[in-house]
Amino acid sequence: MRPHYKPVQSDSHLFTCVLQESSEEFDYPWHFHPEYELTYIVTSHGDRYVGNSIENFFEHDLVLLGPNLPHCWINAADAQQNVRAIVIYLKEGFLDQTWMQSHELQCIHQLLKLSSKGIKFERKLALKMKERLFGLIRLEPFERLVALLRILNDLAQSNDFSLLCEQGFSCELDTINNERINKVYKYILNHYQQKNQA
Repeated sequence: MRPHYKPVQSDSHLFTCVLQESSEEFDYPWHFHPEYELTYIVTSHGDRYVGNSIENFFEHDLVLLGPNLPHCWINAADAQQNVRAIVIYLKEGFLDQTWMQSHELQCIHQLLKLSSKGIKFERKLALKMKERLFGLIRLEPFERLVALLRILNDLAQSNDFSLLCEQGFSCELDTINNERINKVYKYILNHYQQKNQA
């Protein structure tokens, strides 16, 4: 099945951090987007589909996905707790070429490259990151950026992870409709904001 393009709303040109607390936000069909995605499952369990990987997910599941890697999380029918997840979307140009080639960010650069195969971090590492990920939501923009870089750097320096698609994964993406949907989405978003400011 061909994945759907999902537009990601953001006021920032770098990244956005959201706390998802409803099944409507969480149960998005098999999809892709150009942003990197770091997802931490606070509550819920079910099946996680990433590329050609199918695994169960549980609380404290922490996964980093590269751009345009198709994925979805499906809640189990017997899940009794409401869905809660912290999701961080990093724009494609989150770290531009100059920054990416710097010695200081080399570890993060390697981590983001590896994310094209999907990275699942071990539960003990995810638990260490929990409060820091929650903290991102409460911080002011500059402090949030600094805190996020520290989180990514710590994840990059850990060996407590596995690759979800070790052989890599590729599929045909509908990039033509992707651009069309993106233009419509941006038009609606801009005009909606203008209406609210009037």
